[in-house]
Amino acid sequence: MLADQGERTPHVNNIRDLGGYPTKDGRIVKWCKLIRSGLLNKLDSADHNYFCDHRIKTIIDLRSYSEIEKWPDSLQLQTKYLIIPLSDNSVLEDGNFINALQKFYSETPRGGYIEMINSYEQLVISKKSQLAYYEIFKYLLENKTDEAVIIHCSAGKDRTGLVCALVLLALGVDRQVVYEDYLLTNKLSINRIYARIMEAKANGGNENFIRSIYDLSVVHEAYLKRALDIIDDEYGGVGQFLCNEVGITTKEISDLQKIYLTSLDKAYL
Repeated sequence: MLADQGERTPHVNNIRDLGGYPTKDGRIVKWCKLIRSGLLNKLDSADHNYFCDHRIKTIIDLRSYSEIEKWPDSLQLQTKYLIIPLSDNSVLEDGNFINALQKFYSETPRGGYIEMINSYEQLVISKKSQLAYYEIFKYLLENKTDEAVIIHCSAGKDRTGLVCALVLLALGVDRQVVYEDYLLTNKLSINRIYARIMEAKANGGNENFIRSIYDLSVVHEAYLKRALDIIDDEYGGVGQFLCNEVGITTKEISDLQKIYLTSLDKAYL
């Protein structure tokens, strides 16, 4: 079940409201509370109208400071802006880094795929990432009004994808539904994916390189699965990972559910 097939905002890639996803106990995620996206650096009046309609008052930016310097968010007045970098490097979505590794990707079959698997592993085991998850969850626990928070990175697919997966799983959304939301990125990013592949071909990339660009531009279920497998096998599951490694208590997880979930009969009131 997919809650939202994506919003139509002129200058925001891969954006969607996470409202409507069902939990295993019969509740659903509230609408206009949790939104995810890619870059917010080219917002115009239509995009700002979307922000107003969805009551977005807080932005959580997961990018590195170097990415933010290159592509700063177009901030509205009275919008709270939180910078919480999820990793030290921007290999996941940084085109410059991809270019620097062209030789590796050209010579290594599925080099991009291998790089992505390794990156997702680091997003789980890195202490920097775990501290970032703590900061994100702590803020989400403070968002007790009717206002929404938008979580984004560059493409809104890897860093944002893993963060939103952890949040949805903490809320009690079934893992298969979480995978479906994660994979929705490929549909909502089709133009971006196509453009990157065409650029790689135009630059004379060989078959290995073009395949790597594809694997770096899309999400594969295996990427998220690798992260969740580590969480399951090494930490005992998402709940134990959040409590023992991230530092979120079971009470706080319960409080999070009270803030972001509602009963089905109240969802559309």
